[in-house]
Amino acid sequence: MARPTKSNEEKLCKSVAFRLTELDFNNYQKKFMASGLRQSEFFRRHVLTNSTTVVAPSRTAARAILLLSKASNNINQLAHRANIENRFGKLNDTVFQQILSQLALLNDYVQAMADEARK
Repeated sequence: MARPTKSNEEKLCKSVAFRLTELDFNNYQKKFMASGLRQSEFFRRHVLTNSTTVVAPSRTAARAILLLSKASNNINQLAHRANIENRFGKLNDTVFQQILSQLALLNDYVQAMADEARK
């Protein structure tokens, strides 16, 4: 049995082409392959029906990123201090305990931020 003939409105007669960077194409390819659709079907379904969404980071996420950046800077400073103290033979138990204490505080802080972001 033959397939029914499509009306002029249903026929796919126009082609759309665009260029992507290698990275953008790889991301696009991952998405359409994961969808189980062919490239053209994926494009028609998601672009023409406007089912694509732009996801902007929330204020909480942006704040968490800023605070994590600051925490990572503090960790780097602690590591730098420990390295210098060790080079000069001054990394004694007191300094070591101070560094561990600071790292524990940073760990608790980052953990609290992660818990907050999950809410």
